[in-house]
Amino acid sequence: MRTLLIASSLVFSLSAFTPSRDAEACGGNYQPELRVMRLSTHFLPHTNGTTHRRSFVVFGTANPGKLKWELLAPMSYDATQIAAGSVLAVPATFTIIGSAGTRVVTGNKHVYLSKSWSFDGVMSAVEVTTPDDGFSIAIEGAHAGATWSALEDTSSSKAKSKLWVKALGVSPIDADSIYVNRIAGTKFETVSVYPKDGTQMMTFVKYGDRNLGRYQGSPMGAFTNDGKLMLVLTEGALVTAVDLGPTYLGS
Repeated sequence: MRTLLIASSLVFSLSAFTPSRDAEACGGNYQPELRVMRLSTHFLPHTNGTTHRRSFVVFGTANPGKLKWELLAPMSYDATQIAAGSVLAVPATFTIIGSAGTRVVTGNKHVYLSKSWSFDGVMSAVEVTTPDDGFSIAIEGAHAGATWSALEDTSSSKAKSKLWVKALGVSPIDADSIYVNRIAGTKFETVSVYPKDGTQMMTFVKYGDRNLGRYQGSPMGAFTNDGKLMLVLTEGALVTAVDLGPTYLGS
């Protein structure tokens, strides 16, 4: 996961299940950046026609060595494979957020996932219980006051946005390779482009005609926590959280 400030990029790596820094690193009350992770949910069909879901907080790439892999959902088109990890001595706490709302959950079952339709490679993850389908991301720790903001399609402004990104030196590979959305309830827009001379989706954050930054990945949505608005971008299993500042700035 990456957390980026809109004014200056702050990139740091995660070490799963351990604190990122000392709380009093500089002699003051250090407030650690939020760890935001992708939530991978899978539906397992049964012979009686019912299904149940299994959800995992994805931490990132892993190199665990030789494992015993099996299909996560063998009676479905989902080719994701799963291998057992370990049981955590202390359950990890997460806040899952999405269109279904906000829920604080815990999990102590560490697993590995591979060959998912959402990401490549082997990923380290923790299984959690999700009460509904509409959860998209997980934040480490308990943040019951966090709220999700969906993206609203503003494709009607696609032609104008195409000229806007061209002025920034980027040309879409074709007319359909530009996607424009607005964070609900704000004036922040995302303009995502698959460029002619690139191999990955890039996303611009736009406020009016101002370019507030360019990032790799596709926007998933945004969330508010402790008065801050955070845009969430994904690229495979990697999550980038862009700090857009206090919520009132977007109104």
